[in-house]
Amino acid sequence: MKRTYTAMVFILWLFFVAQIQAQPRGRGGLITGTVVEDATRQSIEYAYVILYSQKDSTQAGGTVTESDGHFLLKGVRPGVYYLQVKYMGFLTYTAHDLHIGRRNRTIDLGAIPLREALHSTEKIEVEAEKPAMTYLIDKKIISVEQNQTTISGTAADVLENVPSVTVDIEGNVLLRGSSSYLVLIDNRPTILEPGEVLQQIPASTIQDIEIITNPSAKYDPDGTAGIINIITKKNALQGVSGIVNANLGLDDKYGIDGLFEYRVGKANIFIAGDYNRYSFPGSREEEKRILFRDTTQFIQAAGSQNWQRERYSVRAGVDYALTAQNNLSFGIRYGDRNMARTSQLDYLQWKQPAPDTTAYQSISNTKRGGPFLSVNADFQHRFEEKGHELSASVLYQRRTSDESALDELDDDVGQISSGRKTSEQGPSARWRFKLDYTRPLNKTDKIEAGYQSRLGASEDETAIFEYNPLTGSYELQSAFTSSTQYNRDIHALYGLYAGKLSAFGYQLGLRSEYTNRSITFTQSSRPFSLNRWDYFPTAHFSYQFTSTNQMMLSYTRRIERPRGYYFEPFLTWFDAYNVRKGNPDLQPEYIDAYEMAYQTFVGRSMFSVEGYYHQTENKIERVRSVYQANVTLHTFENVGQASNLGVELMINSDFFRIWNVNIMGNWYQYRIEGSLLGKDFSRHSFNWSARFNNTLRLGTGTRLQLNMRYNSPTVSAQGSNEGYIVYSLGLRQEFFKKALSATLQVRDLFSTGKREFTSEGDGFYTHTLFTRKAPMVMLHVSYKIHNYQKKKRDRSMDSMDDSGDEEF
Repeated sequence: MKRTYTAMVFILWLFFVAQIQAQPRGRGGLITGTVVEDATRQSIEYAYVILYSQKDSTQAGGTVTESDGHFLLKGVRPGVYYLQVKYMGFLTYTAHDLHIGRRNRTIDLGAIPLREALHSTEKIEVEAEKPAMTYLIDKKIISVEQNQTTISGTAADVLENVPSVTVDIEGNVLLRGSSSYLVLIDNRPTILEPGEVLQQIPASTIQDIEIITNPSAKYDPDGTAGIINIITKKNALQGVSGIVNANLGLDDKYGIDGLFEYRVGKANIFIAGDYNRYSFPGSREEEKRILFRDTTQFIQAAGSQNWQRERYSVRAGVDYALTAQNNLSFGIRYGDRNMARTSQLDYLQWKQPAPDTTAYQSISNTKRGGPFLSVNADFQHRFEEKGHELSASVLYQRRTSDESALDELDDDVGQISSGRKTSEQGPSARWRFKLDYTRPLNKTDKIEAGYQSRLGASEDETAIFEYNPLTGSYELQSAFTSSTQYNRDIHALYGLYAGKLSAFGYQLGLRSEYTNRSITFTQSSRPFSLNRWDYFPTAHFSYQFTSTNQMMLSYTRRIERPRGYYFEPFLTWFDAYNVRKGNPDLQPEYIDAYEMAYQTFVGRSMFSVEGYYHQTENKIERVRSVYQANVTLHTFENVGQASNLGVELMINSDFFRIWNVNIMGNWYQYRIEGSLLGKDFSRHSFNWSARFNNTLRLGTGTRLQLNMRYNSPTVSAQGSNEGYIVYSLGLRQEFFKKALSATLQVRDLFSTGKREFTSEGDGFYTHTLFTRKAPMVMLHVSYKIHNYQKKKRDRSMDSMDDSGDEEF
C-alpha cells in the first residue's frame, strides 16, 4: 500500500509540474483537418502537422495525426500562418495564408491529400531526412537507417541507443530493466525466443522498431515490460524496386541481404533474403567459492570465449486489392539459425582444509539452432463509413530446436579426465486465429472488439552422455534421459472504447483470456496442468494543453508466462560446474504498470519526459544453490514482489543545420522483496542509464555520428551487475545520386565494454568478468535498385518547389 501511495504521489507531482509549464495563454483559435492518401483516400496516422508564422517562419505549434488521420491545433494566437503536413514517403503539403482573428477563430482544412514522393532522375529529386526517433502518444518509433553506428549489426545493436532499453555486451536486451517483453515482427508474434530474435535479425532489413511500454487491450498481454515491434522494409511504389546490403567486418563478421519488390495495379509482390554471420571473441575470468559438507572449494579460471551467431532466412509475400473495400495478403518466412558459444579456460582448484592445488583445462562448446517457418494470411474489409473495418488473420508457425553442449576437462598432459555431452531437441508448432472489428460512433468516438485463439504444442527429448575413460567414448545415461510434452491453448476476447471531449482524449479497454495448459514428463507420473481465466484492464488518457503541449496517462495489467524449459524438472548441464533444473510449479508473473508522458516542442527542439511505476507479483528469478562439491545448481522460483519507480527524459534538437543532438536518460529505483530458499530477503538499487548521440551533416550525402551510452550497476535476487560505458563512431557517404551508400562503423571505440556479474548465497560465491574484443570495425555497403513505371504528369507537379514540397 505504501509503494502504491508513493507511486501515485510521484505521478501526480509530474502531472502538476507539467501542467503549470503548459498552461495556454488565452483561448486562441483552432485549426483542424484530416490527412489522407491521395490515391486511396485512406487516413494517415502519425503524420507531422507543423504550424509556422508566415511573417518570420518561426514554429507556432505542432502535433501528429490520430488513427483516423484527424488533427487539432488549439490555442493559436491571432495572426497569419502557414501549415505543413509531412509523412515519410510522401510530398510535403503546405497551406498558406491561414488567418486567425477575432472573427475567424476556427479553420477547418477538411481532407488533406498527400501524394507519394517518387524518386526518379527524370523528375524532381525529393530529399527528406527521417528523424532517428519519433515520440508518439503510445509508442516510440526508431528509424534504423538513421543509426549509422549500428546499421551493419542486428536489432539488438540498434536498441543500444534507444530509451527504455538496455543492452549488455553479449546482446541481452532488457526493456525497462526486465527481460520479460513480447517481440513482434510486422505486428505478428514470432515463435523464436525474444532475445534470440533481436540478436539474429539484420538491422539492414529493418525499417523501424516500435517500443510500446504500455499497450492497449488489443495487444497480447504477454511480456510484463511491454512490446518491441520490428517493422521490416517494404516499398509502396509502382514498378520494380529493390535494395541489396553487404557487411564485412573484422573477426569473422560478414553478411548479405536483399529485398526486391514488384508493384503493378492492384498487386504488390516482394521477396527478400538474408545471410549473416557474427562472431564476438573475448576473454573470460571466473572466481568461485563453494562450501559443501564442511569443505570449501576454491576455483579460479581465465581464458578465451567466443560467441557466434549464424542465420539465413527467405521471406516472400503478396498483397492484392480484390476491390476498393477488400484486401487480401499472404506471406511466408523460412530460415535457419545457429548460435554457438565456445570457451577454453585454464583452471586452478584447491580445497580447505586440504590446500593442494590442481591445474587443468576446460573446453566447452554449446550450440543451439534449427529451422523455422512462418505462414500468414490476412483479409481486410472496409465498409463505406470511414474507419469502419473488419479484419481476419491466420498465422502458422513451426520451429525445430536442437541444443547440444560438450564439456571436457583435460589434465596437465592433455588427456580427458572427465567429460559430458547433453542434447535437447524437438519441434514446436503454433496456430493463431484473429478477428478484429472497428466501428466509429461519431467523429470522435469509436469501439473496437476482437477474438483470438492461440494453439501451441511442443516436444522435447533430452539426453545426457558421460565420458568413460576406460572405453574412451561417451555413454548414454538412461536415468537422465527424458521426454516432455507441452500443450497450451489461449482464447481471448477484448473490447475498447475510445473517444474525445474537446482536448481530452480517452481509451478504456478490457481483455479476458482463458488458458488451458498441460505438461507431461516421462520421469513423472504427475501431470502439471493449468486452467484459469485472467483479466487485463487498460486505460489511456491524453490532454492537449496547446498545440505544442500534450500529456498522456495510462494504466495496464500484463502477464509473463514462464518459458517451456522453466518447467522441466530434470537436470540439464551447461558445463562441468553449472547444472539447470526447472520448476513445474511456477506461477506466471503479473504486472500493474502506471505511466505518464509529457511532450512539448520549443522551436527546433523536442522535449519529452515520462514517469512510470511498475509493480510485479510472483516475480520469477533464476536462483542458484550448491548442488555438489564444485557444482552450482540453477533453478527458477517465484520469489515475491518487485517494483520499478522511475523517470525517462529525452531532448532532441538541431542546434545548427549541420548538427543534431539527441540526449536520453533513464533513472529508476528497483526493489525486490520476498522469500528465497526459505529466508526473507530485500534488495534494492538506484539504476540509471544515459545516451548521448551526435549527428553531423558534413556535406551532400555525408553523415558523421558519435554515440555514447552508459549503464549503471543493478541488482537481482542473488547478485549484481557492474556498470560500463561504450563509445561508437559511424561515417556514412552516399554516391551516384544516393543509389549507393557506404558506412564505416567502429563500435566500442575505446574497448570499455564489459559484463561483470557477482552472485552470492548460502554456501557459494561467484564472480564472472567477460570482456569483448574491441574495437569492432564493420563496413556496410547498400545499393538501391529503381525501375519505376512512369505516371502521367499531373498539373499539381508543376507547382512543386525545389525542395519537393507541394503548394496548395
